[in-house]
Amino acid sequence: MIRAISFVVRDKNWGTYAPQISRLHFQEEPEVFRVSYEATVKEGEEEFWFSAEIEGQSDGSLCFSGKGKAISDFLTNRTGFVVLHPIKGVAGAACTIEHVDGTTEETRFPLLIDPVQPMTALRGIRHQFFPGLHVSCRMEGDTFEMEDQRNWTDASYKTYVRPLAFPWPYLIAKSETIDQKVTLSVSGSTTEIESVGSGLSITLSKPTSRAMLPLGLGLDPKDLEGTEQNLRLLRQAAPAHLVCYYDPRLGHSPADLKRVAAVGRALGVELWLEFVVPTVDHFERDIQDLGRAVRELDNPFAAVMISPAPDLKCTLPGSPGRPVHRWRTVIGRFARFFPRRDWAAVWPASSRNLIGSGRPWRYSTLSLLRRSRFFMPAMTVQRWKVWSHSRIWQRVSNPLLTANRTTSVRVRSDCG
Repeated sequence: MIRAISFVVRDKNWGTYAPQISRLHFQEEPEVFRVSYEATVKEGEEEFWFSAEIEGQSDGSLCFSGKGKAISDFLTNRTGFVVLHPIKGVAGAACTIEHVDGTTEETRFPLLIDPVQPMTALRGIRHQFFPGLHVSCRMEGDTFEMEDQRNWTDASYKTYVRPLAFPWPYLIAKSETIDQKVTLSVSGSTTEIESVGSGLSITLSKPTSRAMLPLGLGLDPKDLEGTEQNLRLLRQAAPAHLVCYYDPRLGHSPADLKRVAAVGRALGVELWLEFVVPTVDHFERDIQDLGRAVRELDNPFAAVMISPAPDLKCTLPGSPGRPVHRWRTVIGRFARFFPRRDWAAVWPASSRNLIGSGRPWRYSTLSLLRRSRFFMPAMTVQRWKVWSHSRIWQRVSNPLLTANRTTSVRVRSDCG
């Protein structure tokens, strides 16, 4: 039917703000429910406030409304609603669209990936999502248009506020307001809806000699308390490893690493560390501080992945680039503060470096691994290259990977 509806605020480099939520309220009545909240985003001297409400009626309609106000002059590439239609069951399907001038048009969702906007000047979209049932999505408060997110290997059609043909970034002047609304309604009838059983069972018809890939769990320091309270349940999940996310910008500290190490020992699993290098100008000090903290814990991590903070945000074509770390320098500093002979480096190129950033070989994420382990970090990349001439890489003994000087692999990317 619909994958997602969200009120988003993006900065001048297409980064999406994480709003500070307040006054969150839930209301439920026999014929209606409401969820409302207020939120603020701020960067430097720029600040934007908005309120949002979701209202569901017993007739099956959903209304999403958002009202915002610039507390200061606010520079943005996009502020307002975004709607995601799924690809499965929708690609190539017929639909009726209403334009902002009130005219209607019979068309189809793109079957093949469309490099340009398949639908523009949108006010509404109506399509069949199940035999006999249609969903209408009406968007008010501004002009909307659609892009095919498969261009970035994301499984959706994105309908967003403010056409890209308009200049961006654009300024929302101080005290200027916005008022937008997205309404979903379902029409039609069907007798083919399957009943939902009480459970789901899986039966293996015959044994197989193929091995299941080792599965691990992620651990954010903000979830440490709940993790420590549920160690028994986590043991039943039998994870092969635990990946700890460590970002000093979020207040993560060596005390969190100590608790993570204790959780790893309690679960009896291998620990991996994903470290966000918080600064560009002082990255050497950042790595040195991490190395000191890890040594004090007697090196509990079997793998350490480095993610420079600037590359956690995607840079789309036409956007100004951000300062980035030089990968050879980062490798050298890491080797200095983590002097272990059994570490190797695998360096994936980030998707932003492959989508028009103008710096195709400024790499963004390192994996520094022990015991010649091959690992691809959980990040948005389109291709990675293994460079056998790197002195650190020469320590890797996997013949499959070292047989060729350059290996290229297709993986998933959510950029865009």
